[in-house]
Amino acid sequence: MDVFKSCHIRPFPGQGSICAITRRDWLRAFWMMKSEYQLSVSTAAYVWLQDMLDTFYECQKDIETDDFTHIYREFKLSIDLIQTSWDNLNKNQLNQMAIDITHRIAKFLMASSEQWSWYAYGIPLLRQRSNIEYEQITIVLSIVDLHGIVNDTLIPPVNITNIEFESLIEKFKNALKKGDLKIQNDNGTFYVSQISHCMDMKCHATTETIFAPSYSTTSSANHRCLSIFFLVFLTLTICIDRF
Repeated sequence: MDVFKSCHIRPFPGQGSICAITRRDWLRAFWMMKSEYQLSVSTAAYVWLQDMLDTFYECQKDIETDDFTHIYREFKLSIDLIQTSWDNLNKNQLNQMAIDITHRIAKFLMASSEQWSWYAYGIPLLRQRSNIEYEQITIVLSIVDLHGIVNDTLIPPVNITNIEFESLIEKFKNALKKGDLKIQNDNGTFYVSQISHCMDMKCHATTETIFAPSYSTTSSANHRCLSIFFLVFLTLTICIDRF
């Protein structure tokens, strides 16, 4: 895709450019192609999708993303790296990690893949240390209502409320507020510690930042619950033995 990027952005006179595609048509085309890919598909498919996204972004200004919020939302997430075997990630590895985390979040929220589609990519320059002891990565996560995005009458909302979509977004935010978004996979343990709503396509500007409880706090709470459960179980066992 990099080889042909200049052809897509600055084609020969009289030939079409990807820069001429409207945001509406771009959203529809991207998500229809994305919906064809499942987790079983090789990473190369996602590399191709990300290259396509980068190409489109290269010729776009920071277009506001509040025009199709009834079917499409984009967020910036801070991920605490609690434990991971990956280090010095390249761009494709970071994007692969972002995709995997995103699909696991969708699975945790029991979001039907028939109705909702998820995508994410990493921001390579935003790898830092959190306020506690964990290193962080930052990813941009997108969620779309597939039924709405392929609708031939796709238009910016005019007092449109998508109740099911709003319910999914609230469920996502509430899970973060409770500290429930702890992700475990073959590469380690990750914790979603912060989320912000993107205001433009490239997520340069954000709003509505929400913070999760610190991982150490949620971890300690889980240990306390297990300890209390064990004590109750032990007490009941002793009482039963006495009778």
